[in-house]
Amino acid sequence: MLVTADKAIYSKAQEILWSKSPTLDGKATMLIEGMHLTINFITCIGRLYADGGLLAILSGSSVYAESTAWQML
Repeated sequence: MLVTADKAIYSKAQEILWSKSPTLDGKATMLIEGMHLTINFITCIGRLYADGGLLAILSGSSVYAESTAWQML
């Protein structure tokens, strides 16, 4: 069974699955929602390249407002 959830529910459900409950073993797979997956990806990239001008690129290209780009990074 595939279950799609947002970030908060995903983390709690994943903890339950990791507890290796015999009734759930191999029967459920958690998927994180697409928007949260994208934001987490941008956050990882931001942590690597924030000092290299990524904030200026994101906010200067008018794709994101400066405060939104800062929160993502």
